[in-house]
Amino acid sequence: GLSERVKEVLAIAPDAGAIEFEGKWRTWGEHARVVAWMEANSPPPVFPPAPIGLVIRNRPSQAAAAIAIVASRRMLVTVNPHQSATSIAEDFESIKANAIVLDRDDWAKPEIAAAAKHCSRLVLTVGRSVDDLEVVHRQDHQAIEFQP
Repeated sequence: GLSERVKEVLAIAPDAGAIEFEGKWRTWGEHARVVAWMEANSPPPVFPPAPIGLVIRNRPSQAAAAIAIVASRRMLVTVNPHQSATSIAEDFESIKANAIVLDRDDWAKPEIAAAAKHCSRLVLTVGRSVDDLEVVHRQDHQAIEFQP
């Protein structure tokens, strides 16, 4: 299926450049690590799949998170980051996501953080690097930092 094919493609040339951003190449191997991390730190896939919301920005970490969501057989629902914080919070309520992936800049906005915690079982943040990942909210309130 698609999940297996994505993982195969990520493994073909793990040291090869996948995405250039701000003058630096991120490799397919870095993206594969994000897939593995997301699988280890996200709720198991549910069928029919419960969505994972992604506030998608034009950054490698969001691209890696989108690849990870698809590769792990979960349903990806993107949220437009160019809306107001109130509109993003309303989107979280309407998509009923099992988990939400946010940029650290979005998590820093109190209205967005409160809505993400209220509307999902799990909130993951991503930073500017594909290795900058963190579980910032779980129903059991345990935070887990990424260990590459």
